[in-house]
Amino acid sequence: KTGELRTNGGLNFEEKQVYELKVFAADKGAVSLSSQCNVLVKVEDVNDNRPEIEVTSLTDRISEDARPGTVVALMGVTDLDAGVNGQVVCSLPDNIPFELKQSSDTNFYSLVTKGNLDKELKSFYDIAITANDLGTPPQSSRKIIHVKVMDVNDNSPVFIQSPYTFYVPENNKPGVSVFSVSAADVDEGENSKVSYSIDHANSDQIVTSFVNINDESGAIFALKSFDFELKKTFQFHVLATDSGTPPFSSNVTVNVFILDQNDNVPVILYPISDNGSARGVEEISRSVNPGHFVTKVRAYDADIGYNGWLLFSLQE
Repeated sequence: KTGELRTNGGLNFEEKQVYELKVFAADKGAVSLSSQCNVLVKVEDVNDNRPEIEVTSLTDRISEDARPGTVVALMGVTDLDAGVNGQVVCSLPDNIPFELKQSSDTNFYSLVTKGNLDKELKSFYDIAITANDLGTPPQSSRKIIHVKVMDVNDNSPVFIQSPYTFYVPENNKPGVSVFSVSAADVDEGENSKVSYSIDHANSDQIVTSFVNINDESGAIFALKSFDFELKKTFQFHVLATDSGTPPFSSNVTVNVFILDQNDNVPVILYPISDNGSARGVEEISRSVNPGHFVTKVRAYDADIGYNGWLLFSLQE
């Protein structure tokens, strides 16, 4: 009646952009006359679709020594809208060692490493890729890519302390563990497995004949009984080597101090008889007064401290 053309259902630009309608007009005369015309209806796009991210290639395990620019993933983005509503820009969070490289075809991106990776600092990344279109208001979507950083042997073993200082009593039993060293490697797997050895190249060969080391535990064994009076202290070096390829190693200085035991008898130096025994004959006058100086006994003890202090007494 009015000639107004109205929609009777929803329109979807992505399904149909143009409608061509034939409109008839007829009068109500006794003999009805009519005419027709074609009406072309174009559907205008609105920004009602989110961008879509499709990952076409993914390497979800990256070695920590991968060079910057190593490709992690390839992806394409699509948006069913038209014009600026269908133009999409992808982005990543800040402060991660990855970046997006856009291809000449603006709908394709590559995810690549941007900086150096360090498995010991961060071994796993959940990389959130955000796609935003340029429509008003903008639509967006996200895609999470999971990347695991794989270990390489890039760390040397580190000794728990450096240097080591140990105190061992003399007269120890040979073949018994007297002390131990320990080192840790922050790599994983075989790269973190540590073995121990005496560093003969940087240690006195005579000294290294005193001790041996368990290559797995780091326990150090005395090969002989120590004698404080012969050697009071010695030093050697221990190597800790991991099982990676190539292997990394570090060394540590071990200082050993022998503790004195009371294992020496006093020796009388004077008086001594002709046959070398600790006996002497002193002649004095029968008329000497009490307190008269007769002789002085001299003696020493090879031990030290209280073990070497001497107390003299007379025996009948």
